[in-house]
Amino acid sequence: MKNSVKSLLFLLGVFLGLAAIAAAFYTDRYPAEVDMNSLTGISPAITGEVDYDIVIYGGTASGVIASIEAARLEKTVALIEPGKWIGGMTTGGLSVTDIGNKHSVGGLTMEYYSRIGKKYGRDYPVWNFEPKVAREAMEEMLAEHDIDVFLEERLDLSDGVIKEGTNVAQIIMESGKTFTARVFIDASYEGDLMARAGVSYIVGRESAQTYEESPAGIQLPEIIEPKDTIDPYLIQGDPESGLLPGVNPDKGGVSGSADGKTQAYNYRWVLTDDPGNMIPIEKPKGYDPADFELNLRACEAGADIFGYLHIDNVIPGNKFDSDNTSPFSTDGIGMNDDYAEGDYKARERIAQAQKDYQLGLLWTLQTDKRCPKKLRDGTKKIGLAGDEFADNANWPTQFYIREGRRMISGFVMTQQACSSEKTAEDGVALGSCSMDCHAVQYCAKNGLLASEGAFYIDTPRPYPISYRAIVPKEKECSNLIVPVCMSASHVAYGSLRTEPVFMMLGQASAMIADMAIDNGGSVQSLESRTLAGKLAERGQIVSFDKARYEMIMRIDDSGAVLDRTEVLADIPVNTRVDEKIICSLRETFEPLGVTFRLDKKSKTLTAQQKEITLKMTIGESTLVKEINGIDVPTDALESPVTIDKDGVVYAPLRGIAAGLEMTSNYVESGTGCYFCLANYELTYDEMVVQINAYKAKFSPGQ
Repeated sequence: MKNSVKSLLFLLGVFLGLAAIAAAFYTDRYPAEVDMNSLTGISPAITGEVDYDIVIYGGTASGVIASIEAARLEKTVALIEPGKWIGGMTTGGLSVTDIGNKHSVGGLTMEYYSRIGKKYGRDYPVWNFEPKVAREAMEEMLAEHDIDVFLEERLDLSDGVIKEGTNVAQIIMESGKTFTARVFIDASYEGDLMARAGVSYIVGRESAQTYEESPAGIQLPEIIEPKDTIDPYLIQGDPESGLLPGVNPDKGGVSGSADGKTQAYNYRWVLTDDPGNMIPIEKPKGYDPADFELNLRACEAGADIFGYLHIDNVIPGNKFDSDNTSPFSTDGIGMNDDYAEGDYKARERIAQAQKDYQLGLLWTLQTDKRCPKKLRDGTKKIGLAGDEFADNANWPTQFYIREGRRMISGFVMTQQACSSEKTAEDGVALGSCSMDCHAVQYCAKNGLLASEGAFYIDTPRPYPISYRAIVPKEKECSNLIVPVCMSASHVAYGSLRTEPVFMMLGQASAMIADMAIDNGGSVQSLESRTLAGKLAERGQIVSFDKARYEMIMRIDDSGAVLDRTEVLADIPVNTRVDEKIICSLRETFEPLGVTFRLDKKSKTLTAQQKEITLKMTIGESTLVKEINGIDVPTDALESPVTIDKDGVVYAPLRGIAAGLEMTSNYVESGTGCYFCLANYELTYDEMVVQINAYKAKFSPGQ
């Protein structure tokens, strides 16, 4: 009997063991439904030391992409996020992506935006999206990989970084958790790990002389529109009464001189006017209408405050990614100068003040009788989107830290690098957005209210971002990579501070870490061409030559279209690609600098775009009047293309993005097509626009 029992127990043990192995096998290959609580690979209750190949501090989109790439490279990886949510601004409110030239984006970053596209039923990347969809896509990508995710783990700012020589040996959280790794990546917006590791950095603006950049340092203040009307004094017309809170007496120094100020932050809140989804704004705790005196004076002066909320920034679901568009909008100008170097309590206080300001601003516009009735009635129709950020009282989960600490390494990205006047030869990704800085401060000028610090400078083409710009000087730290608080001047950071760039640099950081570990050397010791080659193999675009626009069509043996990229979506599948189609393509696009090549062996049709410019002029009605000297009749537009007094183009169209659709009569001129505007802020009288996408219309037999 005893032997029988022992035998049964033995068989039961074997069965349970096999069941456990089978369960592990199943779970590894068939991940459970995404649950952020399940993404923490090690229980938060565990204390003591945890060891990895790569530890990433900062669960921003950059950090997430870095962790996924590290996992794909078969390295053990931990992703540590100080807050409750992953994804940073990409999932936290910035839903109209600052993309620049979208054809400079590749690798995991393109894979992520393509995944968002699939969630909307598209077979191409989507750049304007709902935060909840962005978060879902990112959580799915994380869950598909072997990554230990730690939420609400903040670096100990006092003694949280332990170094051995030039290496970071371990980092310690406030909770007591200790992480060791062979390579660390600081993917946070604040750069706390970088700073505590003894790496050189700067906060604020360099002088114009430091890197020979004209927009650098303190700028000439600009009197705020409506001109000659906004009084900055407590008692209007009485300088002796003192200045309103938040207004400085002057710009603070000589033009072009350095200072420690940073451009304004805000929250990219998601608003809606859908009654079924709108959460009305409530009066914030401690609300004081005196805090909004500048806004109220602007209302009384006739400023377009409603337009300043930027609710034309439309995203799916009848919602708006509301951003700052003026000195009287959502930016907390002058409120965040102490954020970068502040401790956690100071930062929380600044973030709360910004939240109170934005809620208070909308409350003021809805209720204060100094605002025109039309404005009050209009703003009462909008509120927070009830289906966004449900686990944070419908408020964005990420404070928009446009600029904080910036590393100073062996290569500093400058205005010249972004303008392609000085090209980095060791690029690991491309940037392409304009150099854009929001206002830095309010100040008085000639008895009127002025703002200072904003600038906007176009970049002529995508430019490489140096490998050396994301690794510190080797003598300071030899196993740390910094893809977000990278080495860049204040001016250049205005272009680099976009989520796609951070994500692409996150992928590059993981590759650098992987190679450094395998080579047994420092993160600075890699051969840049080998690094670039490995990145290119994984889809990253590292040089401008590869950032050209391509139209690709795949055909079968009979010449019929099997599939094609979105830009040629109007050519139906199964259409026979004959000489008529090729001729039509050439006639339409070659005058615009596009050349075609049909490769019969690979059965693909490709087209390459040369850089061209398009000159547009507008009439008094603000409709586009002339393009390259050819009149454009109003009925040539699928929808009105208007340009407001600030030179911002509004042209919502289906398909690719804002642009024009020419009529058949216009096609006969040899230049008919859809085209996308590469930049949106243009001069009012004449605009020079880089074309960055095309879409031709075809039908079977054409």
